[in-house]
Amino acid sequence: MVDINLLGDDDNSEDRQREENYAKTVNLEEPTRATESGTSSFGRETVGASFQRDTVGSSFSRKSPENYGEGSSSRTKAYLIVLGLILAALTAVFFMIPRGGNKTQQIPPMQTLPEEDPLAMGEATGIDSAAEMSVPPAPSGEEALAQLSPREQEVIASTRTGMWAVMSLVRSFAAPNQFTLITYHGDSNNRFLVEFLSPSSDVTSSLTSAMQANVSPSDLKTVSESEQPSTGGAMRKVLVAGAMDARAGLAGFQGTLNRLGSEQFSTWLRDLAQQQGLSIKNQRAGQASGAGVPMQIHVAGSNAGVQAFMQEFMNANPNVSITKIILCPSDHKTFSDENLDLVMNFNLVEML
Repeated sequence: MVDINLLGDDDNSEDRQREENYAKTVNLEEPTRATESGTSSFGRETVGASFQRDTVGSSFSRKSPENYGEGSSSRTKAYLIVLGLILAALTAVFFMIPRGGNKTQQIPPMQTLPEEDPLAMGEATGIDSAAEMSVPPAPSGEEALAQLSPREQEVIASTRTGMWAVMSLVRSFAAPNQFTLITYHGDSNNRFLVEFLSPSSDVTSSLTSAMQANVSPSDLKTVSESEQPSTGGAMRKVLVAGAMDARAGLAGFQGTLNRLGSEQFSTWLRDLAQQQGLSIKNQRAGQASGAGVPMQIHVAGSNAGVQAFMQEFMNANPNVSITKIILCPSDHKTFSDENLDLVMNFNLVEML
C-alpha cells in the first residue's frame, strides 16, 4: 500500500514518485487523498497512475490545499485584468471610428469636361479646319505651264490646240446637214480645212463669221465654192481654210503632263472610247521613230459621244503630239451630223 503524503516537503516528493512507480494498486481506503493527488477513483489502472506521474503528479504533489486555492485566485485576477484591457481597447477603437450618421464625408461630384467641337477648336486656335481638309487646287494657266519643260509644253500645246480647234469648229454649225468634213493638220503649222454646204452666200458669210468668233484663227479664208446637187435643191459646197496659233489650246490648262507607255496608252484610249458609247473601227500602232510611236484610232458614234471623247482626251494631257484629225458625218448621202466618224493620228512621245 502506498502512503502519499500531500503535506510533506517538496524535496521528498521525487523519491516518493519513484516508489509510486512500482505500486501495483491504489489505496482505495483514502479517497480524499487520491482525489487531491489526481488519481482516478477507478484505481488498478496503470493509465491513471501513469497520468499522475507524467503530467500533473509532480506539480500537484508540491501544493497544499491552501496554496492551491491561492493559485486559483491569482489566475482569476490575471484573467480579469486581461479581460479588462481587451474591453478598454475595444471601447477606444469604437469611439475612434467615425459614426456613419455624423461623419459622412461629402464627396464632391466629378466634373466632366465638355466635348470638344473640332470646328470650335479650329476657331480657338486660328486653324481653318475646312482649309486643312480640302485638297489644294491643281495649278492652272501660266503657273502650271511654268512647271513644265519647253518640250513638255510643246507636246501639251499640240494635243490641246488640235482638239480645241475641231470641237470649236463643230459648234459653229447650228443646223444639221451643213458641215461635211473637218480636218486638222498639227504637223502642217496647225492648219485646218472645213467643208460645208450652204444654200446661199449669206449663209456662207454667217458660218464663216461664226468660225472666226469661235476659233479665232490667225488666217481664215474661203478656198473654194461650187454648186452641189442635192435632194433639197441646189447647194453650194464651200471649202474654208485657216491656221491656229500653236499655243491657242493652252488656255485653261490644268495639271501636268501624264506620261504613259505604248501599251498603257492604247488600253486607256480603248476604254475611253467605250465609256462614251463609241465603236472602235480601227486602232493600231507603228514602229517607233525619232518623233515617237505613231498611232491611229478610228471611232464612230453619236455627235455628243464624239465631242465627249475629244474633251476627255484633251483634259487628260497625255504625252502625245497630234498630227492629224479627221471628222465627218457617217452618212455620206444625207450628211447628217447625228452620227460622226472620227480618225486621229498622233505620236506617242516617250522620251521627254
